[in-house]
Amino acid sequence: MISISVLMCHAPIVVPAVGGARANACRASTRAMAKAARRVVEARPEAIVLLSPHTPRVRGAFSLVAGPRVKGDLGDFGAEQTSCDLPRGEGVVRAIGEACREGGVALEEIRLRRLDHGAMVPLAFLVEAGWRGETVVIGMPAEPTAEETAALGRAIKKAAEGKRWALVASGDCSHRLVPEAPAGFHPRAVEFDRALVEVVHAGDDAELFHMDEALRELAAEDVIDTAQVAASCTTSSARREVLSYEGPFGVGYLVAVLSVGEDSGDDKKLEGLVDVAEAALHQHLHGGRRHGSAALDAGNFTGVFVTWRKNGDLRGCIGRMTLTGSVADAVRELAVAAAVDDPRFPPVTKEELGELCGEVTLLHPTEPVDDVRQLDPRIFGVEVSAGWRRGVLLPDLEGVDTVEEQLAIVLRKAGIARHESYQLRRFRAQKVVRSVARAPTGAV
Repeated sequence: MISISVLMCHAPIVVPAVGGARANACRASTRAMAKAARRVVEARPEAIVLLSPHTPRVRGAFSLVAGPRVKGDLGDFGAEQTSCDLPRGEGVVRAIGEACREGGVALEEIRLRRLDHGAMVPLAFLVEAGWRGETVVIGMPAEPTAEETAALGRAIKKAAEGKRWALVASGDCSHRLVPEAPAGFHPRAVEFDRALVEVVHAGDDAELFHMDEALRELAAEDVIDTAQVAASCTTSSARREVLSYEGPFGVGYLVAVLSVGEDSGDDKKLEGLVDVAEAALHQHLHGGRRHGSAALDAGNFTGVFVTWRKNGDLRGCIGRMTLTGSVADAVRELAVAAAVDDPRFPPVTKEELGELCGEVTLLHPTEPVDDVRQLDPRIFGVEVSAGWRRGVLLPDLEGVDTVEEQLAIVLRKAGIARHESYQLRRFRAQKVVRSVARAPTGAV
């Protein structure tokens, strides 16, 4: 799913290293851009899909910036030190490409020496906020129609099913607000900006596809196309938030959170897995009749780990990388094993039940890693193997902040020396957490 989507402006002057002495005039936009970037990073997406209106346009097709790295800087604006060098999400590219083919959306790869400012300005704030993960940049066709932008949005939404992506729509409002504006002045340009801010604030996505074409043209805007794609990726605008709008240099800068998360039936099912783990452990320690519960098919998940914590400290963790039955059955078995069979800890006792918190971590399929730059310990878990020796480390672990730390730990777990030849794979994971301070009244 699209875990968060944001609209970010792309005027280089809002980047402090570019703005210099004039930065004070657009400080509201700079603060809003930093806030939007933090919101994206805090959502912990597996990848970011960025839509830029300034990526070179291909007639009749959306453009996809080729990899393997997404690189750029703001050297053309006097800030070469403001740069990005991020891994392109090849799995993301494949998923979007397949969804576009199925949906009849034309998509062509293009090669760039470096990113355009429409992509680079939002990425400057995202990198500053800590983003180091997989990134995909998509440009607009030469003259996109509303039908085409909506179709791309639907394709991205379909490609994101079972995943956790963020979407960033880059765009500026009118370029003709004052006589000194880059595209000249038009007295009605301000009408476009007022209308767009009202539409975004109200969450009326349908209205994005019915903006006055003549008003769009005279405003010389480049925000509607990417905003339409973003609107078509999500189904709810209930948590929309306009972070700022201003036009100090004759160009309107609008920054907004367009959507945050989308609840699904599967998500609600997953929330019950911690209950399954609790009940299994309670039944094991206290005995009693075992009750059945609805099985959750493995679906996109290929493995599962169950973790117990006591007062925040690890108390036991055991998992498996492959599933042969339902996720719920695996959770029942692993909940007990993690509590009583983890060799690092003594078995959990009845008296500890009220102090335990459980976590269920669901694993997506592993994929080979050819370059350690494809790793990010916040997003990807790792699996190493050399013959019969194998080690696994989950992602997003406290105290594991770098790839070097991640590799050192997982190699040590596997009993593999750094100088040995080994295979390396990565995987995404979805963590389900709930406090188990209250003991369940029944048993599975």
